[in-house]
Amino acid sequence: MRNIWKIGFIIALITALAVGGSGCTGGQRALGWSGVTLAGNELYCGTTDGRLISLNSSTGTVRWQVNLENATGIYGSPLVVGDTVYVTSYGGRVFAVNAASGALKWSSPTPEEVKLPDAIISGLAESNGRLFYGSTEGSVYAINSADGKVVWSFKNGDKIWATPLVHKGVVYIGSFDKKVYAISETDGRELWVFEAGGVFTSAPVIFNDTLIIGSLDRNLYCLDSASGAELWRFSAGKWFWGSPAVLGGQIYAPNTDGSVYVLGGGTGQLIQEHDFGSPFAASPSIANGQLVVAAAEDGKIVVIDDGSQQTRELAILDTTIRAPLASSGEIVFIHSQTNETIFAVNALTGARVWEYRVS
Repeated sequence: MRNIWKIGFIIALITALAVGGSGCTGGQRALGWSGVTLAGNELYCGTTDGRLISLNSSTGTVRWQVNLENATGIYGSPLVVGDTVYVTSYGGRVFAVNAASGALKWSSPTPEEVKLPDAIISGLAESNGRLFYGSTEGSVYAINSADGKVVWSFKNGDKIWATPLVHKGVVYIGSFDKKVYAISETDGRELWVFEAGGVFTSAPVIFNDTLIIGSLDRNLYCLDSASGAELWRFSAGKWFWGSPAVLGGQIYAPNTDGSVYVLGGGTGQLIQEHDFGSPFAASPSIANGQLVVAAAEDGKIVVIDDGSQQTRELAILDTTIRAPLASSGEIVFIHSQTNETIFAVNALTGARVWEYRVS
C-alpha cells in the first residue's frame, strides 16, 4: 500500500511537470502550489485559480482578495517588500499589489508589451530594488521593483521552475537543463555554472557561504558559493523536490522516498534518517526556533526536535500538500492543494488554530 501511494505521488508530480511545461498554450489547468507569506499580522497567499488573498494571521479572517488578470494559477509564494506584495503567475506576469488594500500597482510585462507571455512557476527574490525570477521559456529576469521594467535577462538551456536566491550580490538559480547558475545581480553576467545529473525544481539555501540544493537526480549538493565547486553530495532514494531547511548547523532535507534526512552542514554526513512512509514535496519550516515541521503529500504533518531528534505526528489534514510551509513563533501555516484550504496549526500541541477554505 505504501509503495502504491508513492507511485501515485510520483505520477502526480510528473503530471505537474507536464502541466508546467505546457506554458500558457497547453490548454491544461495550472495546479498551483503557492506557499503562505507572513508580514507582521498579515498573511498572503496565491490561489490555484489566480487570486491573491490576504488574511489576518491570528484569526484567519479575510482582509482582501483580488483576481489577478489572466493569472490562471499561482505557484510561487508572494514576496512582501515594504508596503507592496509581489507575486508571479502561471499566466506569465508579475504583479505588484498594495499590501494594505490589494490595489494593483503594476503588472509586468503589460498586455500591450506581450500578449501571451510564457508561464511563470518560479517565485521571486528581491535585492537592492530589483526583483528576480525564472521563466518557463528559459530566462532569468531582473526587473525594477518600482515599475516592473526589465533591467536584464539571462538565457539558459531549458525552462526554469525554481525560485532564485540572492546572496552577496549573486543570483543563484537551478534549471531544467540540469544546471545551477550563479549570475551577477548587477548586470546578469554568468559567474559560474554547475551541472548535475537531473533537473532542479526548488530554491537553494545558504549554509556558511555554501549553497545547498536538491535535484531530481536524487542528490543533495553542497556547492562553494564563490566558485560553484562541489564540496559534497548526499544520495537518497528518490527526488529532492523541495528546498531543505537549516537549523542548528544541520540540514533537514525531505525526499519523495518518504524520509527526512538530517545531515551535518559542514560535511554532509548522515546524522539521522526519519522515515515517515509518505512522500515529501513541500519545503519544511522552522517553528519555535527548534522544531522542523514537514508536510507529507498525504497531509500528514510531522515535527522533528532539533536537539533530541525525537519525532511526532502533529496532525493529519487528509489533503494534498505541495506548497512550502511557513511559521511564526509556534504556529505553522499550511496551504493545501486538494480542497484548497489554509491551515494554522500549533506546532507544539497540534491544535488547529483556524482554517480558511479557499475554494
